[in-house]
Amino acid sequence: LPETTDKDFKHAVPEGATHVRFVVKSGATLSKYIKDIRVSQKSYLRTEQTPINTTVIVNTPFSQEIEIQYSDIPYIQSELVNKTPGLTLMANQPINNTCGANQFGTYTFTLSGEWAMPQEINETVRFFTSAGDEKTVQVNIVVKTAETVTSVQSGSWNDANTWSNHVIPNATNPIVIQHPITISNSAQAHSVTVQEDGYIHIT
Repeated sequence: LPETTDKDFKHAVPEGATHVRFVVKSGATLSKYIKDIRVSQKSYLRTEQTPINTTVIVNTPFSQEIEIQYSDIPYIQSELVNKTPGLTLMANQPINNTCGANQFGTYTFTLSGEWAMPQEINETVRFFTSAGDEKTVQVNIVVKTAETVTSVQSGSWNDANTWSNHVIPNATNPIVIQHPITISNSAQAHSVTVQEDGYIHIT
């Protein structure tokens, strides 16, 4: 900053500057000349993360990584604004935590959850620093039950041709048995309904 003796001196900090140096002549005290220092800075945080819009199946783990870039900030705080039950946010080890002026490092956070009932989740993830910088990421999750799978012919549980969707059922699928079905090893389902002409034979 230029030298001055003006007691009401005001000067804008150059764009991109992260430090301001004041030099006081010999014999003077800093407090005598400087009563109020106010420095406004551009945000230290930035993110290119778009809103998270996804669909998950009940009882199926959900996980999404979020990256936040920062400059000259050793620690980033985070929170789930709506505190959605079952949803957690964990900070991972930063990729780079020593950045100078106009350089950016990256923190990664993992958003995860699992739900037993269908629902719609609307959450806001907030990242902030003690300097007042803030970034938010909107999260919209639809939790639904898996497709109901029905037997279309008699046969093995582990034969894809046995089922209406031509896929072997997993632990998320409600199952409707309309034919004789054989289980010779393990089988998974969210629920099983056996109708009049159906039965399960375990070998």
